[in-house]
Amino acid sequence: MKAIQRSLLILLVLVLGIGIGIGVTTTLPKLSSPWAHAVEKTQAAASFVKVQEADDLSISFKHVARALRPSVVTIRSVRTIRAENPARPNGAGPEIPGEFRRFFDQRVPEGGLQQQGMGTGVIVSEDGYVLTNNHVVRGADEVEVILSTNRRLKAKIVGTDKATDVAVLKVTAKGLAAARLGSSEKMEVGDWVLAIGSPFGLDQTVTAGIVSAKGRANVGITDYEDFIQTDAAINPGNSGGPLVNLKGEVIGINTAIASRSGGSTGVGFAISSDMVRRVMESILDNGRVDRGWLGVGIQDLDENLAQSFGLKSTRGALVGGVFPEGPAAQAGLKSGDVLLKVAGQEVRDANHLRHMVAGIEPKKKVRLEVFRDKQSIEVEVTIGLRDVDQLSRRAIPELAPGKAS
Repeated sequence: MKAIQRSLLILLVLVLGIGIGIGVTTTLPKLSSPWAHAVEKTQAAASFVKVQEADDLSISFKHVARALRPSVVTIRSVRTIRAENPARPNGAGPEIPGEFRRFFDQRVPEGGLQQQGMGTGVIVSEDGYVLTNNHVVRGADEVEVILSTNRRLKAKIVGTDKATDVAVLKVTAKGLAAARLGSSEKMEVGDWVLAIGSPFGLDQTVTAGIVSAKGRANVGITDYEDFIQTDAAINPGNSGGPLVNLKGEVIGINTAIASRSGGSTGVGFAISSDMVRRVMESILDNGRVDRGWLGVGIQDLDENLAQSFGLKSTRGALVGGVFPEGPAAQAGLKSGDVLLKVAGQEVRDANHLRHMVAGIEPKKKVRLEVFRDKQSIEVEVTIGLRDVDQLSRRAIPELAPGKAS
């Protein structure tokens, strides 16, 4: 009898278990659905906050582009190429027999051949000073600046600097919208930037990207290089246009791209605004750019060199050679010296030293901190004037790989 009762009890438990299982299976989705929906709703609300943040960034782009529009101009230049000898194609080579001349139909007309160029510029003063690249207006007989309103103004070339590829133009106008020059030194890798210009003649084109790198040197574009690298699209026609931060400040002048196709590949270079400002001020004050000269051949330090000289870091610049009778030679600097500081400012590397010296007024006396024979000494030197033509005629000493300063 007890066995029967036990079996019935087990059977009842099984039936109840199956019933409860079926009930849970059918009821659980109904119970969990409101809970799951609430979770998704919370996640969606959080995503909408992120969408709003992205929209805020988009609004910043729009306002910067709108703020810079009247300051960015298209530059058209005309250069007349004249034949050195009208009797010869391009003024070169011997006289070509008449029966072969049709194969050499490349003569420059007697009145000259007009070559047109195009680029971009940015207005930096209300009374009409415009910044652009030297290569945009190099050798131009006529320069025209076209405003965003399509107003055309003749421009005068105030001064150019081939060593940095900077040019300053002047148009006769008042009340123009001037862009602000910001500090390129304050920019960081990863900061958003906009490039504005006239690529392929398409004026007021705006592209966005980030600062990919700072202080790019030894690229082989100019003598003095302190480039901001960006992935904002830069193409032919963008040259001379501004690279702008999200405060609407010009932090670079677009000058070149690294490309095998001739179009943007995401590697563009802009001259840093700090360098541009110094060059522009020198041109406006003196009509030219005078650079300081130390008279040494310099190179960077690596860990092995630093250790061999007894230095604890690779900061500084190694003197690989000294120009005879130059400022450094007269001050007693020697090959093998390591320059650590100039006028109290620490030297980061060879390129930094070149820029530091170039920015010092010629004939000014400065104190150098020099590391020699495993100890620091101070040397006073009178900075000279860097004369490229004169330097090319000097006997250059045997230098380790690097540049002269």
